[in-house]
Amino acid sequence: MEHVRTNGKPRPLCLLHIGTGSDPVSRPSRPAVWAHFPPLSSQVHHLQQQNQVLETQLKVLLEQEPYEADIEGMVEELSRALRQQVDSLAQEHEMLEAKLVRSEVQVEEKRRKYEDEIQRKADAEEDFVAYKKDVDDAHLHEVELQLELENVMGELDFLTRAFEEEIKEFESQVQNSRVFLQEKRAQTFDMSQIAREVQTQYEEMAARSREEAEAWHRTKTADMAAKVQKHEEELKENRREVADTLRVVQKLFREVETLKRKRDVLRTEAQEAEDRDQQVREEAGERVRQLKEALLRAKQDMMQQVHDYQDLMNLKVALDIEIATYRKLLEGEESR
Repeated sequence: MEHVRTNGKPRPLCLLHIGTGSDPVSRPSRPAVWAHFPPLSSQVHHLQQQNQVLETQLKVLLEQEPYEADIEGMVEELSRALRQQVDSLAQEHEMLEAKLVRSEVQVEEKRRKYEDEIQRKADAEEDFVAYKKDVDDAHLHEVELQLELENVMGELDFLTRAFEEEIKEFESQVQNSRVFLQEKRAQTFDMSQIAREVQTQYEEMAARSREEAEAWHRTKTADMAAKVQKHEEELKENRREVADTLRVVQKLFREVETLKRKRDVLRTEAQEAEDRDQQVREEAGERVRQLKEALLRAKQDMMQQVHDYQDLMNLKVALDIEIATYRKLLEGEESR
């Protein structure tokens, strides 16, 4: 006797064969007995046909190789693929993290350099203001020196004209004295010698005064020219320093603009890398979810097939039991 496991409990599988005309024991009264039970005989015949169909189906099912679903292998392969994908994503994430860290370090360095350049720019602007003040002071001093030089030149011109007027007045006095001496020639003493001596002394005094005035004028003019030259050189030097400072400031401005552009590019690259990482994570999560859903559907289909097979086996067992019951009833009727 074969056993069929239903709901975890083995049940006897009774495959009953209702005899035909070729049975070794002859029962001449069977047609008569069946004649008294026409509905029962037709029902038994129908059950025998169903039993044969079920036996054929069971034989076919038993002859077929049982399909064993390799769920564990599928899960293991899926897990291995997911682990590889997760490892790849982790490596890419680490690479992106390292790149992001490097980008942040570069941005921090650029920021510090930018702040240093800003400080240098502020210092350069302060130096420029100081240089401009010095240049303005030098220009004012130059104007004052020019005014002073004009005053000195005016004073020198005035002294020169005054000295010339004094010389003319002295020469006029000497000439008058000479005329007066010529008129008084008849007097008891001779004044010509005295006049010549006085004229000589005045001429010597006038020459010394002229030389002293010219020397003082030359000295004063040389001093003023030296001061003007010195201030002009200082002014040129200040202008050169201001021009150099302006060039440095312009260079700093250009470097600052370049650093700003690099900073914006690094920020954009970091944001794009973060977006790509987030997109990869979302795609991986969606793929895992789809695979889990497919695995769940496969398990549900497998459970449904097992349930259908169990229902089929239960139906066959029930039919076998019913056929056996009717056969016993028929045998009991025949034996009476």
